Amino acid sequence: HYIFEQTCKQISRWIEEDKKCVKISVNLSQLNFEKTNFLDDYIFMIQKYKVPTEYIEFEITESAIYKDTQRIINFINRIHELGILEVDILL
Repeated sequence: HYIFEQTCKQISRWIEEDKKCVKISVNLSQLNFEKTNFLDDYIFMIQKYKVPTEYIEFEITESAIYKDTQRIINFINRIHELGILEVDILL
């Protein structure tokens, strides 16, 4: 979470300074999905630093998908509702 927050801070600074921003990829493993509301922490940081969702992409490891497929589907639906459209599955 620390690295994600620092990244959100940096993107926010770049936007304020009118600098070019790049999309960041957040790698999520099975451990992330074991915490029931882990996405809330990420959403909080995105909103706190006013990071446009076009700069966020989630990558889900293969092991997370096989553990609880329905939870992954719910996660993907939720982030799409937030405007985060890119989700990659890492095989």
